Amino acid sequence: MKENDLHKTVTLRQQPISVLQAIQIEVAHISYHLGQIIYIGKQIKDKEWTILSIPKNGSKEFNKMVAEKNSKNIISTNERVPLLEQWTAFPSSGNRCFS
Repeated sequence: MKENDLHKTVTLRQQPISVLQAIQIEVAHISYHLGQIIYIGKQIKDKEWTILSIPKNGSKEFNKMVAEKNSKNIISTNERVPLLEQWTAFPSSGNRCFS
């Protein structure tokens, strides 16, 4: 697919829309179902559910930690995503640390 293809018209549910709009609709649709899957998973796992990103109400603590490491030139911008992936929450204790 080339950039010009994004502006072509396709038919979705008997409505003419651009390819770009069709992609946006599909991404939103998939996101909706992903939310449903996560919701059900959280209900099934209950206390065993672990968060794969920054835990709820943990942004301030995470940002502080990143700022401290940045001020010491420990991490670069490119390392922030792996840093986030290392962030682990322990739901039973509420403690946060690096794995």
